[in-house]
Formats: sequence, C-alpha cells, structure tokens
Amino acid sequence: LDETIARDLATTLYHRSQRLGNNASSNQIEETRNALEKAIALNSNSDRIGLLSLYADFIASTESLRAVAIRQDIQRADPNNIENTILLGQLAMEVAVKESRPEHKEAFFAIADSAFEQAKKIDPQDKRVLYQYAQYLRARGQDEKAKALLEESQDEKLLWDHYFQQGQYEQARKILEQLYKKGTKDSAVIRGLLLIAEKTADREAIKKHSEELNSLEDTFENSFLQVRAYLMVGLVKEA
Repeated sequence: LDETIARDLATTLYHRSQRLGNNASSNQIEETRNALEKAIALNSNSDRIGLLSLYADFIASTESLRAVAIRQDIQRADPNNIENTILLGQLAMEVAVKESRPEHKEAFFAIADSAFEQAKKIDPQDKRVLYQYAQYLRARGQDEKAKALLEESQDEKLLWDHYFQQGQYEQARKILEQLYKKGTKDSAVIRGLLLIAEKTADREAIKKHSEELNSLEDTFENSFLQVRAYLMVGLVKEA
C-alpha cells in the first residue's frame, strides 16, 4: 500500500513493456495495467499526473477515446504542461483521421486544434509544437497554412520536412543543400538529402550521401537506409 513502491513498480513495468513492444505477453500487459491503476489510486500528489500520462500512453493504441479523455483531464489540472498538451493534440488528431463519422471526426479535430493552439501559446518556438501543428494542418488539407506556420518559425529543418511530406522534393532539396553548404556535418541534413535522392532516383546522390552518412554515424539504421536506397534505384550489386 506504499505509494512510492507502487509508483516505482508501475513505472518499471511500463518501461519493460516499452522495451518489449509487440513481444509483451498478455499477462505482462495486464500486470502493467494493474500496476499503473493501483499506483494512480494510491498517489494523490504531483506523481499522479505523471502516472496518468504513462497510463494514457499505455492504453492509447487500444482505448484511444479514453486516453484522449485522460489527457484532457491532465490538461485541466496542469494547463502549462506542454508535453501533455502536444500529446493530447497528436492523439486527438490520430483519432480524428481514423474516425468515419463526420460529427465525431470534427469533434476530435477541434480538440486537436485547441491543444496545439494552447501548446503554441505556452512556447511559440517549440519545434515539437510547430511540427505537430503543421501535421495537423496538413491532415485538414490546409497546406498553405502549414507552410506559413513553418516559414514564420524560420526553422529550415522543419520547412524542408514539410516540402518533403508534400512531395515537393526540389524545394526540400534546395533548403537542405543550403544547410549542407554551411559546412556543418549534420546527420539529419545528410539523411534528408539521401531520402530525397531516393525519391528522385538520383543514383550519384544516393551513393554520395549514403557513404557520408555512414562515415559520420556508423549505425545499423544508416546501413539499412543505404541498402534500401540502393535497391530502390536498382543498384543491386552495390546493395
């Protein structure tokens, strides 16, 4: 019945489930859920909000409507919690996109819109807010508003991603090449150039940027990107 022990057990089991992902058994999932619910019931202090957030995240894939409601409760209790506000907007947007009933779709889009507006008020320059808000605007078919939002932020890395998501690869490439020419070895910039080269079937650019990326960060993920890019443009021997 000790609230600290209950909290520590719940968070430990939650992180175990995160690591296991789809490999978590039904018994492990149930054990984690029960531990979170018990910890929430026992904790009435500031830890309760953190536990509620973990619980909302844990059930989001199976009980998305309940997860949205919990994040709304957290927002009411802690309106300046930017992390929760972003997650509320993101989850409500995902529910809205999947919803087939027009009135329900609009209701969840309205929740997402309100959440992103609140998050933007909390920190107008937070990159996570700007990115997710732009994603929301794109989901609503408001591409020009999304572009204007990102241009206003003057964040070139967010802007190139917007163009990339819209299939405007030439505009995305121009922004990335400007960043590339500044001389800073940024793996995100090089990875972006590789993705664009893959989409435009630019074999020479694929070879150049994939080698650069691997020399900068020799990881499994980057090696996988290189092999995939080679295969996509028919460089079978190189792959």
